[in-house]
Formats: sequence, C-alpha cells, structure tokens
Amino acid sequence: MTSPIRNLTNISRTYFSIQSPDEIASFKALKHDVRTLRHLQVFIERTVNEAEGSLLLQTQSCALLAQALNRCQRKNSYGEILSALSAIITRLEKLNLPRTGNLYFLGMYYAALSLSVPALERFLDGYLSVSWWPMDSQASNSLVNALLNALHYMRFREVTIDTSALLELIEGGKQHRNRNLHDLLSWGDPAEQKMHRGNYLYLLARLGSEDLLSEVWKQVIWRLSPNTPPEMYQYVYSCVVTVMESGDILRAMDYLQEVSEHSRGTLPGISEFKEVNTLLESEILGPLLPRLAGEREYLKLLEAQLMQMENKLGLSWDSEGLYHTDISDPHSIVSDMPLFSIDGDSIGYESTTRLVTEINALGCSRSVTDLGKIAELLDEHEGVAIPVSLPATEGRDVEYAWLPRSPVRCWGASPSAEKEGIESWTPSTLGLVRVSCDSSGSPLERSIHVMQLGRLAKRARRPHDQESRYENPWEETEHIVAWDRVYGQHIAVYVGPSNGPIEKCIESRAAQARSGIKAITTVSLHGDTAPNYQSDLISFIGSASMHYYIDEDPSPDLIL
Repeated sequence: MTSPIRNLTNISRTYFSIQSPDEIASFKALKHDVRTLRHLQVFIERTVNEAEGSLLLQTQSCALLAQALNRCQRKNSYGEILSALSAIITRLEKLNLPRTGNLYFLGMYYAALSLSVPALERFLDGYLSVSWWPMDSQASNSLVNALLNALHYMRFREVTIDTSALLELIEGGKQHRNRNLHDLLSWGDPAEQKMHRGNYLYLLARLGSEDLLSEVWKQVIWRLSPNTPPEMYQYVYSCVVTVMESGDILRAMDYLQEVSEHSRGTLPGISEFKEVNTLLESEILGPLLPRLAGEREYLKLLEAQLMQMENKLGLSWDSEGLYHTDISDPHSIVSDMPLFSIDGDSIGYESTTRLVTEINALGCSRSVTDLGKIAELLDEHEGVAIPVSLPATEGRDVEYAWLPRSPVRCWGASPSAEKEGIESWTPSTLGLVRVSCDSSGSPLERSIHVMQLGRLAKRARRPHDQESRYENPWEETEHIVAWDRVYGQHIAVYVGPSNGPIEKCIESRAAQARSGIKAITTVSLHGDTAPNYQSDLISFIGSASMHYYIDEDPSPDLIL
C-alpha cells in the first residue's frame, strides 16, 4: 500500500500539464534561483497566494522546496530555516491552502536538526491533520538520523538541552497523545528494517528510554540472523554501551547475553566495534566477553587488542618467522631485545605508527589527559614526513605528506603558558579549533571540531628510475592536517601561511586557487580501512560556502 504522502507527485504532474508562462517561470525560480531565505520569502509572497501556488511550492513531493532549503544552509542556520518553514506553513494554514504530509515532514526534519521539541510537536500535529498514514522508511530514517546527528553535536555546544521532552514526544509520555512520533515511523522491507531499526534503537538508548527501548530491542533481536549486516551489530553494541554508561549495567548485561544467544553463541564483529575497550574495561561486562563472544570471535578480539598494543609500542609481529620486528624496519628483529630502554622508551619509539595509533584510539576522547598524550607525541615526531593521500589525486605526479607539529595559535587567541604538566592542557595548547560558516562560531550545528596535527606538504613525485637521494624537497600547502573529533577522521583545512597565526576568515575559492587543493578535504593514511566518512559537512563548509571562519574551540565537552 502506498502512503498518501506520495500523492502530491501525481497531483503535480496533472497540474504542470497545463502550465502558463508565469507558472513555468515560478517553477524555474524555485528550482534554481532560491538560494537564501530572503529569496524564498520573496518567492512565497509573489507566488503562494492561492491553491495553484501552494501546489507549485510542494511539487515533486516537496523535493524542489527541500533542495532550495538545502541551498539556504550556506547562509542560514537550521534554526533560521526552521523559523522560515514555520512562517510558510502558518501562511498556508491561515489562507486555507492545500498542505501535504511532505511539507510537515520538512518542518519535522529541521526541528529535529535544531533539537526543537515544540516545533517538532507542532509539525507532528500538522502532519496528522493531513495524513494518518505512517511515514515511509526513507523519511523515518532521515528523521532518526537528524535527531542522532543533533544529539551527537550537542556535547560540543555551549548550551544544555533537556532531552526528556523529546523522549516524551516519541513515546507519548505524560500527555497520553493519541498519536506520537513512534507511531508514525515505519521501516519498509525486511532488509531496510534491520538497519533502520538499529539506528532507532541507538536513538532510544541515547534518550534514556526504558519501555519503548525494550520493545524495539525485542524486535531487533528477533530479526538477527546469519545474514544480518555487520553494521547492524555495531548499532546493537552501541546501544549496549549507551545503556551501560547510563548506569543500567544489569540491562546492558542482559542485552549482550541476548545478542549472543540469538547469534549462535557469538558476538559477530565485536572485535571491530570502535568502543569495544569500554566493554572490556567494565568490571561486569568485560569478564563476560570470552564466553559470550565465542572462541573464534574472542580470539579475533584478542588479536586486535594485541595488534593495537604492538602498534603503540612501534612493534610488528612476523607470523612466518614468529618474532617481533621494529614496525618501521621489518628486517630489524627485536624479539631478544628488552621491550623498554633505560629511559623508558620502547624499541619502536621513533615509529610514526605509534602516533597514528594513539590518534585513532584517543582522538575523539573528551579527556584532556588523552588528548595531551597526542600533543606530546606530535612534539616527539616533529620533522617526520608521513605519506598521505587526498581524494582524486591518485595517479598524479604529486605526492603528499603530513608533517607533525605542535599546534599553531589562532588569530586573536591569547598566548598560552608553557606546558609544565597536565594542568596546563587547554583548548589552545591542545590545538583544538572550530571551523564554522559564521564569524561568531554560529551556526554551531554545522561546525567542524578538530585537533591540529601539523602541516600538509607536497612535492613532485620522483621518477621510478631515479635514485632516492634525488627526492624533491617538501613544500607546505598552507593546509593543516587535523583530526575530526566528532566523526573520527583525518582532514586537511586551509589556514594560510605557516609563519604566523591561523587566519580568522578564509575565502574558499581563493584558498583552492592558491594551493591547488580543496579548502577542506578528507585525508587518508597508508593502511587506512575505509571508514564511514562524514564528508557532506566537510564539502559543504569548504566548497559551498563563500567563506569559513576558524577560531579556538571552547570545547565545553572536555573533562579535566
């Protein structure tokens, strides 16, 4: 059965079969010319005054309006777009013009991105006034992802948001609503259900749900099978960790046991779970893992942990020779040598693998102690060139490297005192910066929060038949290499020349013209797996915006 939310497409086709020149011009304006909220306001005032204009606004299931609002994000925050949508919908309601579920869904979507519960409730009621059918699986998943992203960024914002009202709206809560948000979500065919329900499960755990979480958990567990995608298990494990961190350790233990029971006595992919250390460090859950994971998966987990430890020490295991080598020199056998020198340094002390491993392990931590370890390693490896690759540069006659270096001070930031111990670690000494679309650091919903790691350099690639001693010197690109603390990835950000503070305002196109590289781009290191890069935001700030702004990150999330 097709949801009525799709019916506008058919209405639109009928309507546009009899378009007048003015209607065609309005259609093109919505499709191409609306780029700011001011443009949208003018379009609404000129066009949306009767039924035909309202249908044009919502043509193609509101796809053109959604694209126009997406373009408006270059200049406006989610909250500003939400206010504009509210005004548009109020206008249609007062004029008693046609409205569809798609239009109210757009309102719910931007309310979710803004974490505005009153707006979400207002548009939920509006949706129910025109349709009692659930949203389709794509809309449901988009809404859940919007809420998850907003919650994920919330810890970087200098505001506190009470999420209990959001949970009430999802569940029905004390208001005893006839219809709540949960009732409107649907998950499509069985393949979609597994992945999308996993997302929803994680959201409920983040919000501290109890009864509804148990209900959805049972639905997810019941659908686990040998064909379940690995990503689904990652959501399940994230739910377990979230429940554990909320203090409900017994429920977390029960959940983990149920996963094992429904997965034939194993915990599929637990060795690859990014937060597995949190489970291992738990006094209650850690000892259960050998039994619940099963022998094969637990051996994988031990191997992954051992490899991480070896990387931190700069060692590598030769499985054929059954000995350890210096990770930077496979021919240097070190099995018979002391693990640490008299100074406390490990055999592979100078290996850059130690630095990379610590960044991957600790880069998203909220602890200043953890981030301080990375900062100290940057000092130790200053002057070393670490090969990296950039998107769309493979096969070119240019190669790139990351040059680790202590952080560069942002323009206007106060000089930091010399580091004499843990108490001196501050956002400034740790090199924490924020890259935003707006000079005030707002809209924070679309800021990139990074830790400086050094400079990006390039040089002409040496011909294969030329001796290595004829290598070309490295030339800095005026980009910093940084670690995205939100999504855990290496990126490069254009910041200007290295002989002074980081520039406050960067013009995106000029930056690319000066360096030949995108102003902001992802960076890959040798041996990187293919993580789920969140590149939309990076591309948006670095390319779509005319300017971006860099300042010291207040980092309200840090734990001293």
